[in-house]
Amino acid sequence: MDIRPPFGTVGSPYLTVRKLGLHLSIKINKALALVASHLKLRLAEAHASPRLRDSPCLTHCDAPQWSPRASSQVFAVAFALLAAGAVILTLNVLLLGGHIIFFQSLSLLGYCLFPLDIGALICMLKDNVIIKLVVVSVSLAWSCWAAYPFMSSAVNPRRKALALYPVFLMYISVGFLIIAID
Repeated sequence: MDIRPPFGTVGSPYLTVRKLGLHLSIKINKALALVASHLKLRLAEAHASPRLRDSPCLTHCDAPQWSPRASSQVFAVAFALLAAGAVILTLNVLLLGGHIIFFQSLSLLGYCLFPLDIGALICMLKDNVIIKLVVVSVSLAWSCWAAYPFMSSAVNPRRKALALYPVFLMYISVGFLIIAID
């Protein structure tokens, strides 16, 4: 016998979920409107005359506080690369008959990316390309070695290499970013 109250009545858990969804959509719409207004200000600033664009009041007083800089662009690229890698890794493992969810693959990529983070910090200190290549190669091998036990438990033992291949490709692309960015 079903003792739940009917959908939409007081005390129904479904009513709470619907209200929560409504509040979330309102907050998301407000945030998107704020981002759109900031974007309009940045576009207006970019198309302003050179005399106004170089004005200290325009660049410091009227500009939004979140104006993009090189570090935020690097973060955005790294974040998008990690998210896309997690989606591809999840789909790959599921297609190979393994068991993994998106957040597991995201944490796997994030934790195993740590050696490449250390390599990036070392490469920031040195400008020599040979040293960068050696450091990135060692940190790349370390990252792949760290990801191997996680991937081997998620898929059939005969398909470990197929499951690890997209992780290796993503780490190689991160390694190229480390070498390329001064």
